[in-house]
Amino acid sequence: MTIDITTLRRRWGWTTLLALIVMGALWALDTHIKAASGYGVMDLEAATTAAGVNTITAAWTAASVAPRMGFLLGLDYLYMASYGLALFYGGLAARDAFAKTPGRARQVLTVLAFAPLVGAAFDVVENAFEAKMLFAGATPQLACLAHVTTVTKFAFIAVGLVLSLAGLAGLFTGRLKRA
Repeated sequence: MTIDITTLRRRWGWTTLLALIVMGALWALDTHIKAASGYGVMDLEAATTAAGVNTITAAWTAASVAPRMGFLLGLDYLYMASYGLALFYGGLAARDAFAKTPGRARQVLTVLAFAPLVGAAFDVVENAFEAKMLFAGATPQLACLAHVTTVTKFAFIAVGLVLSLAGLAGLFTGRLKRA
């Protein structure tokens, strides 16, 4: 997979900007939900039992913020696409900065660049589980599946973050420049 540096930098910049804007909107909405109910989205993601999930969703319902939480879960899909692509392009930037010539390192970095896209796919599944629990109630199996999906998502995203930081290092050190 090849992409010229100018296009890569432009796509990386725009997707990162979009991810930051949507992240800010999600943070503001989640802050309001947590202030009103005592629980935010990270509390739901950390819940490992049906009882824990049901406590959180009951608090959202009692505070009349469950519809806002549903909206947050919907808006999160835009965030998934933007952060997934931003981190993917950051991974490609790391590859282009530190593995310029064809070889094993370049192949490995190319494969690893896809990790945040896989993480975003796990996020899609996680949100589907969370929406089902929010609107239909949690079961022990569903709460466990949602939590495992969350942990897996974060593992893939962590790979993307590390690569993107390496890509930024390549950008600021001049290693990521036109050939």
